Amino acid sequence: MKKLRIASDLILAVLVFYAWGRMFLGQDGLLVSRGFSSLKYFTILSNLFAGVTALIDLPCACRGAEAGRKLTLMKYMSAASVMLTLTTVVLFLGQIYGLRAMFAGVNLILHLIVPVLAALDFIVLRLSYRISFRESLTAVIPMAVYGIGYVLNILINGVGTPPATNDWYGFARWGLGWTPLVFLVVALVTWGLGGLLLLLRTAIKPLRNRP
Repeated sequence: MKKLRIASDLILAVLVFYAWGRMFLGQDGLLVSRGFSSLKYFTILSNLFAGVTALIDLPCACRGAEAGRKLTLMKYMSAASVMLTLTTVVLFLGQIYGLRAMFAGVNLILHLIVPVLAALDFIVLRLSYRISFRESLTAVIPMAVYGIGYVLNILINGVGTPPATNDWYGFARWGLGWTPLVFLVVALVTWGLGGLLLLLRTAIKPLRNRP
């Protein structure tokens, strides 16, 4: 498992920073935001969270040491966050812009490969610490922080008009008053995804412990 952890952390980190680098430099025509403006998207932030968490875990993996409870929770939160990205693409954005566009070019890494790898990393390689029901709520923290910032930005600066809109995900299209409710639903979905990760993790543990 030591080699698998090292490989998983390295692959996640390389993929995340390669994809963001392409977006940052505007080298992929399918990605619409360059430079630091790309950080307004939860897709980028959730992927970077997964990449940074992988880098933090890498020294532990190289030593063969346990990640520790806090780092395990970070792995859990980052996996739930990028799985939310994948779910949003499949169920929402893909229906608007088309799944082909959502999974083309570097978007394939950000929207599919990293979420699946991060989920597998947590489910298969992070079995040392039990995550309690209360701790399962931490899955919502990244999205909750992002949602608060998103709503505050609209309240302070207004919705604006494309291409300079502050509602880049279109959550205020039904009216500004609905935006907090939209994020509440998204937070509940994120918690559900976190719960699914924990269920799969629990299910696979006996299989991995077989002689």
